[in-house]
Amino acid sequence: MGSFVSGVEAVASWPLALVLGATALLVSGALFRQTLTSPFVSSFHLHVLAIASWIAPFANVKTAVGVTTAFVFLQAVHYSVWLSWIPQEQQQSRGTPTYRMSVRSLFADLGTGGVAAVVVAAGAVLVGACFQLQRARSLYISLATFHGYVELALLAFFWGRGAGPAPAQVARPSV
Repeated sequence: MGSFVSGVEAVASWPLALVLGATALLVSGALFRQTLTSPFVSSFHLHVLAIASWIAPFANVKTAVGVTTAFVFLQAVHYSVWLSWIPQEQQQSRGTPTYRMSVRSLFADLGTGGVAAVVVAAGAVLVGACFQLQRARSLYISLATFHGYVELALLAFFWGRGAGPAPAQVARPSV
């Protein structure tokens, strides 16, 4: 059993190594020229240099663009994990959950009060954007940044506690 778990950990470390390697490459600024010549250098009426000035207001533009592209890459990885792996982890049946199943799960996780608080907060940001778009954007970015710190704190907590799948819960490969 021990060798199986260590084999699973070794296989699982490859994607992590790829993500860390890609992040290091982006942060290094090695792809700076490719970023500025990309057809997507300006999307949604925002240029990457404007976004870099918000996310990484460094004196060195190359570093700021590298940190910004790494941030965008890591956000894509983050949401890919949340949208594909996490919801399926505890699901009993195979296949994609329906919208109703997802809503029931949301209420089970947060409770009626928690869902109501999220709806009120999202509505407040939306209404605020109708009156003062820049302040609403700043509030949203502040909340998004806070959510990142909460995730990092929880990751450190679970890692420090040694949380992970128990050996009996690790799925065995089919032969």
